[in-house]
Amino acid sequence: MNIANLLTGSRIVLSFCLLLFKPLSPLFLLVYSACGLTDVLDGFVARKMKTTGNAGARLDSVADACFVLIVVVKLVPVVELSMKLIIWICLIALMRIVSLFIAVHKFHAFTLLHTYANKCTGLLLFCVPLLLVLMDIHWIAIIVCTVATFSAIEELLIQLISKQWNADIRGIADLF
Repeated sequence: MNIANLLTGSRIVLSFCLLLFKPLSPLFLLVYSACGLTDVLDGFVARKMKTTGNAGARLDSVADACFVLIVVVKLVPVVELSMKLIIWICLIALMRIVSLFIAVHKFHAFTLLHTYANKCTGLLLFCVPLLLVLMDIHWIAIIVCTVATFSAIEELLIQLISKQWNADIRGIADLF
């Protein structure tokens, strides 16, 4: 196992450690930040050490999914979202699930794409707990959901149109 994959694997372990801490507490935010740091570093290290590959991309998707699911489980009880926002988030999740099923069916690959829009969504999602001290959750959710909707639609379209699987596609424009 290479260093990049060890960093990615550590994100999975750190994500589960989040379950041990009170949401938004200093320890939670410290481990949360460490998860974000490993997410940034694993790709950087893999590119610098020329160890990128499908296995690493899939492991990264698993680590991202663990992190997001655990953070959602921890934060949903402490933030108050309107029913409209909850429905919007569920629709985004449904689009993501459909995209995953399409990828599994067409390409035998269970992974999210690493498009710029998905990376932007990931960055915004990562910032949510840090922004809660500065902004109302309602406005944060609208901003994140708007970007997430665009990226989910783009990924769904890419999965439908693509003739071959490429986790590192930058965006739908790469298909044309």
